[in-house]
Amino acid sequence: MAGTRLPRLETLVLLAMGAVLVGSQSSTNRIPSLVTGQLTYFTVPENAPIGSSIFQISATDQDGDHLTFKTATDETTSLVNIQNVVNQGTVSTCKITLKIELDCDNSPRSRFLYFIIADNVYEIRIKITMIITDVNDNPPSFVALPYITSIPEDQAVNSVIFTVLASDPDTGLGGNIKYSFKSDQADYNAKFDLDPISGNITLKTSLDYEERSFYHLKISSMDEGSPSCPSPQCICKATPEVCKAEPVDLFITILDVEDTPPVFEGLPYIGTVSEDKPEGFLILRVIASDGDRGVAVPNNVYFTISGGKR
Repeated sequence: MAGTRLPRLETLVLLAMGAVLVGSQSSTNRIPSLVTGQLTYFTVPENAPIGSSIFQISATDQDGDHLTFKTATDETTSLVNIQNVVNQGTVSTCKITLKIELDCDNSPRSRFLYFIIADNVYEIRIKITMIITDVNDNPPSFVALPYITSIPEDQAVNSVIFTVLASDPDTGLGGNIKYSFKSDQADYNAKFDLDPISGNITLKTSLDYEERSFYHLKISSMDEGSPSCPSPQCICKATPEVCKAEPVDLFITILDVEDTPPVFEGLPYIGTVSEDKPEGFLILRVIASDGDRGVAVPNNVYFTISGGKR
């Protein structure tokens, strides 16, 4: 009927690729939409600088209306900015720039970004998935410190005497850890072996408490990222102490076992006595101690005389 206005119907319409329309249906104005082929996800490295352009959204309005873009949630607003809106014909685009530093080691690796695209009549709400990719920016960190152990001097050769362990929050090769040790003592390399993958420390040759009762190893760890951490090329964002990743100490105490005979003290023994001394006269005192000086309770030493004349 001439002069009669068509009714306006409130609508809530789901669009493809996660877009949602909220508005009033009109007989003349058409609904904005994402351009064909517009992705609804993207990846960004966690070390992307603040202010860098990380994504672009393109939408179209068949009526030629200029479109506006805005963030739709507080989380989205805290993560990104909308910049450089360009309206060209029926297509409008905007750049999404990073607002804060990202971290996928201690924060979710996927973040959902919500935006509103509007013309003069309609709004569509879209969801974009931001996938944060890992960067090797953390060195390994040793756990369960301090490393202190005690082993008996008769410990079996080729047995595992200790295991070191480090963790690394990075993924991929950046999370693979290799171990090594060093010492100023040349014989340590001949005495111990450190598996670079498992962290198991194995005894290579037999021990002797009387020869050496204590060992001190410096244990290091490094990941297999490119560049590896720690290294001068690694851009570490942890605390300075963690980034420095100093070697840690492993103290190994050797425990004495009963495998050494008594030892005489004050040798040689020479005694003289005149022939008129009575039986029981003290001529000489000999002293001996247990050769296993490191045992908790030293053994008693017993003396006998063998050979010669009594």
